[in-house]
Parts: sequence; structure tokens; C-alpha cells
Amino acid sequence: MSTHPSKHASRRPVLSPLSVLALGLALIAFVVMAARPTGAAAQGAAALSAPPVTPPPKTPPTYPNAPHVPIQGVPAVQSASGGPITQSDIMTFVQQHPLPQTLASDRRQVMGVQEETARQVADTLENTGLPAATMLWVAELSGHFVFPGSSQQRDGLTFPYAFEIFIASNGNLVMDGGRAQPITLTPGGASTPTPSPAQPTATPTPSEVGAPTPTPTSVLVPHPSPTAVPQNPPKLSVTPTSTTEYCANNSYPNSLTVTNSGSGTLNWSATAPSGVTLTPSSGSLAAGASQTITLSGSFTSANHFVVQFTSNGGAVSVTVTCQVFG
Repeated sequence: MSTHPSKHASRRPVLSPLSVLALGLALIAFVVMAARPTGAAAQGAAALSAPPVTPPPKTPPTYPNAPHVPIQGVPAVQSASGGPITQSDIMTFVQQHPLPQTLASDRRQVMGVQEETARQVADTLENTGLPAATMLWVAELSGHFVFPGSSQQRDGLTFPYAFEIFIASNGNLVMDGGRAQPITLTPGGASTPTPSPAQPTATPTPSEVGAPTPTPTSVLVPHPSPTAVPQNPPKLSVTPTSTTEYCANNSYPNSLTVTNSGSGTLNWSATAPSGVTLTPSSGSLAAGASQTITLSGSFTSANHFVVQFTSNGGAVSVTVTCQVFG
């Protein structure tokens, strides 16, 4: 009987386990080396992986010395057409009206009138204290302008240029002032501020002052809205507040006097019990004015009664005591 070699014994593995392991390690090493950047590529990858740099936020400029000027200002320019305030309206006004609150003003020329926002005016000229979007008319003048000075400069502060600032919506004047340098406004164009000298010039002072006082390069005069002067309200006064009359006999020899001892107009009225008549029983009195009240009628219900006065200036009660003829 012949023997045949085993069918399975004749098969041999193509790769041994060690060969498979070595091949796997080599493949992993190749992948790692291929993924690793070198040279400039490595630097570029590092740059791309760096976090972005965020610039610090810009802080808007602030104006700590801004005057607190109400937006109403002082009524000044009137529209010639009845519509919005125009550049021509501003030009006409500044040509015909001297600057307020100046000791002297010799206006030779209106250099320009420019419409700008309050923020633009604050950046190039002076801060008005108004909301940034408020539209303003700015007029620049040349001439000889003297503004009130300090106690050491009693003759005032002199400037060759001046400006006036108006609210564009209503023409109210909110600010004026003097300057040592022009603003160089161009009608219809943008305003270009002229830098002021680095050092202010000194003005001689009286001999009793030890050191010279520097003259400022500009002076500012804000114009807040006028404030109404409060007045005293009307006040009711009645004299006398007690009196004795012959009530049952319809005899009232003593009259009453109503007086407005306050301001404004006093509106008053008075009431008495049934049977008693007041003449007059109401009225209006200007400040300091008086009115005489007479009583009449028969009252027998009690030995006294009260006349009650009311008004927009207070209330007063007058007691009337009744007696009989002796």
C-alpha cells in the first residue's frame, strides 16, 4: 500500500508572523514620517496653528472739560423762509449782530459758515456738550474781539478771531468764543483746525501782581437756556379773623378784608351759614390787592358762626360772635 504526502503538509505560509509584524511597523513609520512637516512647511504649519491676535478695542475720545449746556441754547437766528435754518440765515445774523458778552467787538469779516455735527465740532474746535449727532452751524469771524478777563486783566482778553455755534434745527446760540488762530472754515467744505502755538504769549500785568499772566489761545462762552425766575404763589389773607356783630338785629358794623399777600392772581370764594349774606362772596385779586366784604342778614341759630374763605392761595376761617343790644 503506497503512501501519499498530506495535502495540508504540502502548503507553506507565504509570510511568517515575524515578517507580517515587521511589515506593519515599517508601514506605520512611513505614515508618521510622511505626516511630519519639515523646514518651511513646518514653520507654515506652526503659523497656521497659532491663535489669532485680537487688537484691543478703540476707546472713543472723551471730553472731561465739556460745559453742561442744555440743548435748547438761547434763541437767536430766525429762518427767513419759515423753514429750516440755512447757511444764509446764519450769515445774515452774524453780520448784523455783535457777539454777546464781549467788552468790545469790531467785526471786519465773516470768514465762513459751516454745518457740522457736534462730534466734528468737538474734535476740531470746542466741545458743546451736546449729543454727538446734533447738527450745528459754526460761523468764524475775524476782527478785534475783547472778552472779559480775570481780575489781573481788567481790560479783558483780546483775540483776532471769534466763532459762534448755533443749533441747526432751531437757530439757537449755544456757544461763542475767541481764538488766537483761525479755524479756516470753508463754506460748503470741511473745517480744518489750525494748530495753536505751543507756548502762549504773556500779557503784562499790573505792578502789584508778581508774575505775568499768560493769555489763553482761546476763550469759551457757553450760552445755556435762560431759566425762568420763580415767583411766589398767591396767598390769601383775611382780616380780622374774629369779630363781634349784632347778628339777630341784622347789624354788622365790622366788615372783612380779603388781601392777596403773594404774587400772581388770587381767586377766592367765601361761604356763610343760612340767613347770612356776603357781598361779594367771590372774586379775583392781583398781587397786593384787597377787597372789602360786608355781611348782612339775620342769624339766630347760635351765639356764633364761621365764614369760610377758600382760594388758590390757601384757606382762612373767620369766627363771628353774635350778641344782642345792651
